[in-house]
Amino acid sequence: MASTDSARRFYLRLMLSTSIPFGLSTAVVYFITMPVGAAAVASVLSGLLCGAGMAWLMGTIHLRQARAAGSPDPTAVDQHVVVQLATDPAAAVERAVEAIRALPRFQRFRDEDEPLRRVAETGATWRSFGEVIEIVAKPPQAGVTVLGIASRARKSGTLADYGQNWKNVQAIRDAVIA
Repeated sequence: MASTDSARRFYLRLMLSTSIPFGLSTAVVYFITMPVGAAAVASVLSGLLCGAGMAWLMGTIHLRQARAAGSPDPTAVDQHVVVQLATDPAAAVERAVEAIRALPRFQRFRDEDEPLRRVAETGATWRSFGEVIEIVAKPPQAGVTVLGIASRARKSGTLADYGQNWKNVQAIRDAVIA
């Protein structure tokens, strides 16, 4: 579960990221139709109210869905997990590639020259611009291959993914372990 402080910071980030653009856009209208002092106050208040409403709506939906998906940190968009497997790295990467291809919104793999690293992209939905999934296998030590699975938002600055990155990581991890 997310701590109260991290949830508070998450809501604040959402509020600031939505209130500032809204306040600036309404300022244009207010400065045309109102005296300067009243326009400044109105644009700040409307920006803060819009930001608070959007933070509450987006934040609550994101946190509920991320918690329902079982995310260890529901306030984080980028998710990763490390899996230890008793197999060779190439086989581990191949199993992960098959799991990625099975994801509903899988689009393509990026061209990579490294045999133990693969990067894939998923498509956009109304919730996100898509994700970038990265698989990295390390050469085995004592017969154990370490496989890193990471999923992050395709667009930097994404504040909410509604648990999708954790769902990606979890699906790939479960398929590789099986």
